[in-house]
Amino acid sequence: MMDVVSQTAGTFAGRVGLTATGSSEPPCSSSFGYTASMRPDGTISDFRVDGGLGVGTCSPVSAPTFSGTVTNTNIKITITDRAMCRDIFGIVREFERVQETDRTLTISLNRSAPVSAS
Repeated sequence: MMDVVSQTAGTFAGRVGLTATGSSEPPCSSSFGYTASMRPDGTISDFRVDGGLGVGTCSPVSAPTFSGTVTNTNIKITITDRAMCRDIFGIVREFERVQETDRTLTISLNRSAPVSAS
């Protein structure tokens, strides 16, 4: 889910909500605020996540890179970073295993058709 709650010219802001499952991590949900800017051609020129992209048992250890486009019908943003993730299933002798990994998050949305009032 992605909400755009404000827009001034090419700068827009809102919230992203995530619900995810994975083979090496328990189901998790997270949300974060963002601010983004786009050029007149629809290319994303800046994307900032409020407070970093801490999702599940992972915390970012590098600055994210991003790419994306905006049209009148869809938004697609890809964020890539490096994160340190705890493996909660790999507890050995009272120590949690920690692994550094590359992550990619792709947010892809299509505009919903307006609901008509009957």
